[in-house]
Amino acid sequence: MSLKYDIVPYVDGDGLVAPSLVIPPNSYRTSDNGPLFTAIYYILLQQNGEFGSKEYNEYEATLTTCVGSDKQLHRAPNDTSPDQIDDNLGALAALAQLDIPLPFSLPLALWRFPQLVYAYLLACGVPSLLMLPLAIINSIIIATSCFFSNKNDSSDRQLNWCLIQATSKKSWLAKLAAKTWYWRQSKIYGTNNVMKAVAEIYYPAGHPFISYWKE
Repeated sequence: MSLKYDIVPYVDGDGLVAPSLVIPPNSYRTSDNGPLFTAIYYILLQQNGEFGSKEYNEYEATLTTCVGSDKQLHRAPNDTSPDQIDDNLGALAALAQLDIPLPFSLPLALWRFPQLVYAYLLACGVPSLLMLPLAIINSIIIATSCFFSNKNDSSDRQLNWCLIQATSKKSWLAKLAAKTWYWRQSKIYGTNNVMKAVAEIYYPAGHPFISYWKE
């Protein structure tokens, strides 16, 4: 079996990945965070050696359907409501890891999140050294994320993982902060495969992310 095969029952009619089984099959808008879960899926494809030119084009096309006429990312195709930090961060993570050009702009309302702004500007091609204050803030956020969270707070850990994916390829500070964060989480979950443990809490039993999320 493969992640590509196992994910099929979790893909909705828009081609977006859902956090649970899509019932009935091909239903539309089964989640408010389709772009986030879809981004994670394609990153996991790459990490599991299942990502090639076909998947590159597939993800680029799927993501583009969620970009509105306002050039901003939305939760689903034809959705005009403003999206939030989670989907934008997930998409930026996938674009960074898969080397796909940025197809959307960041809404003004989300510029209040310095870590998201940093990830977005990196995707725009701004060198990390020219954004040292943001790079430092981003690394602090990564390293200290979930410091006071309980073990079951899987949502924030998943978003911090996305932030690591979005910034660590172009920032040694983010990479160093990520090592610190993974070390802390390994002590909490008792395993070095932190994100598998997080996925087991966040997703229902049987979801392929649980089996294929490796660190």
